[in-house]
Amino acid sequence: MNSPSRGWSERYRLLAGVLLLALSFLAYQPGLRGGFIWDDDIYLTGNPLIHAPDGLARFWFTGEAMDYYPLSSSTLWLEWRAWGDRVGGYRLVNLLLHGLTAILLWRILARGSPGLAWPAAALFVLHPLNAEAVAWIAQRKTVLAGLFALASLWAWLRFEERGRPLTYLGSLL
Repeated sequence: MNSPSRGWSERYRLLAGVLLLALSFLAYQPGLRGGFIWDDDIYLTGNPLIHAPDGLARFWFTGEAMDYYPLSSSTLWLEWRAWGDRVGGYRLVNLLLHGLTAILLWRILARGSPGLAWPAAALFVLHPLNAEAVAWIAQRKTVLAGLFALASLWAWLRFEERGRPLTYLGSLL
């Protein structure tokens, strides 16, 4: 049975994580209404591989794509089927990925400095340098890279703490 203090700690972590996501949404929600910018047309709307039924395989196994970002291109390929040319869906996904990255950053930093970890993650959420990655659909690669880098570090730290081989494998993946 969980003690009341442990239950509060779990509730606090959940609330703090939701608050980071809410902060991310509040900061970047104006961008959900914007249009396509810069080279979103090259990577998305005007990209024949995004529109092709076999584009997913071609992103991974051919050199046809303008740049080789197969994971980023794959997410955009899948989302094209969901959102089409509606900008808000793509930006919402970038926003959620950014918020999840902030939660991972908070949990990693909390291992060494619990009192400063959440404010540091909140600063990461709100920092203007992240606005480009969140609002620019073609920068999906940036938000994915941040998320996967921190997820790998988090898995490694879990492996160091518990010694479970699967968490080590997770950090490598």
